[in-house]
Amino acid sequence: VPAGTAGDFAQGLMDLARRVCTPRRPRCLACPIADACAARAAGNPEDYPVKAAKKARPTRHGTAWWLEAQGRVLTVVRPARGLLGGMRALPSCGWLGPGAAPPPELAPTGDWRPLGVARHGFTHFELELAVMGLVLPEPPAIALPDAQWLPRDGLSGLPTLFMKAVQLGLAAGKEAA
Repeated sequence: VPAGTAGDFAQGLMDLARRVCTPRRPRCLACPIADACAARAAGNPEDYPVKAAKKARPTRHGTAWWLEAQGRVLTVVRPARGLLGGMRALPSCGWLGPGAAPPPELAPTGDWRPLGVARHGFTHFELELAVMGLVLPEPPAIALPDAQWLPRDGLSGLPTLFMKAVQLGLAAGKEAA
């Protein structure tokens, strides 16, 4: 590494790698440092660079609740901290383990039925969100902060994970009709 120009030297090596020492078709004959290349000496320059194996993402499980009354669906604002913080969503649990019982804040009891599973990949984990649905004739009083009943056709601004859950709820409504 030349003294005083280490940054320029490093940039030159990166440019060389990008243009000459490519993973699929290395141009060893055009490489100015081919004589010092261990991959070329071993006769397998196409095998480099070796990509690290991707680490498997763990799968978490959770439940979301589709509560519908008079063509409107209950939504809440997620806690400000954490994934999808401060965003409007369907009520859901903490995404750590499976559990189908509605949270205590969703007081309505009734024939909750499974609507399917919404699968979504986050950076560090995969999520399988079981969606449970209940349709009531009248909207009950809900003791959740920022709870809002939105029309079925007004749910388009939710995060992708919850849009997948909404699709399950909308499909279940079509089947019931």
